Amino acid sequence: MNLKKIKATHIILFLFICLTSFTLYLSSLFSPSFINTQNQLLIANFLEAKNAPLINELIITNNNGEFVFSRDISNPNKWNMIKPIEINADEKIIISLIEYLQNLKIKKTYPADKTNNTNYNLAPPLAQIKFKVQDKEDLILFGLLNTIDKSIYTKKYNSQEIYHVDAPDFDFENAKTYDFLVMNVFQIQDFDLLSIYFNGQTKADFDVSNVEAKWVDSLKNIYNPVKIEDLKSKAFKARAQFVIEKPNETQFKFIENQFKKLSHKLVVSNSKEINSEVTFLISQEFNQFPGIELQQENFSIVKISNSSYYYLFKRSDLDFLQIKNSDLVKEN
Repeated sequence: MNLKKIKATHIILFLFICLTSFTLYLSSLFSPSFINTQNQLLIANFLEAKNAPLINELIITNNNGEFVFSRDISNPNKWNMIKPIEINADEKIIISLIEYLQNLKIKKTYPADKTNNTNYNLAPPLAQIKFKVQDKEDLILFGLLNTIDKSIYTKKYNSQEIYHVDAPDFDFENAKTYDFLVMNVFQIQDFDLLSIYFNGQTKADFDVSNVEAKWVDSLKNIYNPVKIEDLKSKAFKARAQFVIEKPNETQFKFIENQFKKLSHKLVVSNSKEINSEVTFLISQEFNQFPGIELQQENFSIVKISNSSYYYLFKRSDLDFLQIKNSDLVKEN
């Protein structure tokens, strides 16, 4: 009986030793090797500041596809998306990413071995940014994003080092086409003439202009400047959910039908500039659109006189149009 107990004890001890050894093996296999522990942060030399203006094309690839951006030749601060659609890009996003590549402060450095590349999602990467300076092309890989401390793991293609750095403010790893575009199309902050037409009327229901720092209508009623600025601010913050560059035949017929009777028309201009008038046409609301899932929410189409695109807005984001003169008139 004692021999059986001793034998059982030996077996249990043997299994325990095997399990412990296997655990230690796994731990060594998946624990990253750490190189740099300096307290002073280093800068990843992904892009030198002097080379930033020389970048004319930027290519971002993530799980949602490939996005190609080209710098505007006539205006170096302007960027256009050329793939998957040709449209003006939000230059603030592109410029911020270029600046980000210049200032990557390294928290820690790891060897880019097979284990670390796998652990930090760099083989294959979750996203990558490619840019070209003169004849030299660089490809930067991005992997695991730590949402707790907002950090990310990155490396140059074929580099032997992985860097742990702060993540950019813009989540390009998960971005879709419309995240790169200017979707705040009601950019009316600098205009001093403002007219709103309800339900396709030919006469403006709301018509004000800024005269000698006062907002007045044709009857010289004075409007509350704070409320006018609040209206313009709400308009600017309204963001389209979808943009349609080239509607197919079914979509075009649907759009035509929605604009047979307008919901609103917004006209703005600047008295100090010639040909500055911009007109926004807002369609009747709907909850279904060919080829786009709207989740049964109410939307309207916005068409702008200086753009060939159609923008789909949630109807609730256009509430700033529901105003009355009496809401904004300043009491004398």
